[in-house]
Amino acid sequence: MDSAHDQPLLPFIGGMALVVAVVGGIILADKLPEQRLASNLLRSGSPATATEVSVLIVEREKGPELNRVRVTFEEFNGRIVRAELTGAITEDDDARPGWHAPAESSRYAEPELRLRFDPDDPTQVMSTADAKVRAGQTSTLFISGGMLVGGLATAAYVFVARRPTRPGRGELKPPAAA
Repeated sequence: MDSAHDQPLLPFIGGMALVVAVVGGIILADKLPEQRLASNLLRSGSPATATEVSVLIVEREKGPELNRVRVTFEEFNGRIVRAELTGAITEDDDARPGWHAPAESSRYAEPELRLRFDPDDPTQVMSTADAKVRAGQTSTLFISGGMLVGGLATAAYVFVARRPTRPGRGELKPPAAA
């Protein structure tokens, strides 16, 4: 019967499991705060309407892409706030790189772009539509969490399976010499 030590694929499987765990952890660390902010803003954030919107277009391999969105809006107390949207959804754009007004086809070109912001920190702002999308991304969190936990569990199993066994740990002791 082959032991775990005779299976050359176990170290490879353990290494790949660690890679999966790291990728899952990175995705989780990136998406979880954004999802929590979106949920909080939808539940208890203040509504506003953007008075100005500009988008940053960056050149990517596949072509120009909307990368960041800046908005100006007014709080209830009349204070003007200029902030960058959190969780802006990237989209392809035909404009040249740099800051511009959003293209007519952009989700940020609405005549009245509705926003949700944190009244205690108005720079924490999302478009209402983006907040609904981000708050609903629970499947991404479950998948990345599963990658993290499953990868770590598999790597731990491989580590334990590769450990040399010692007498008294499930292995019979050889008979004593007479």
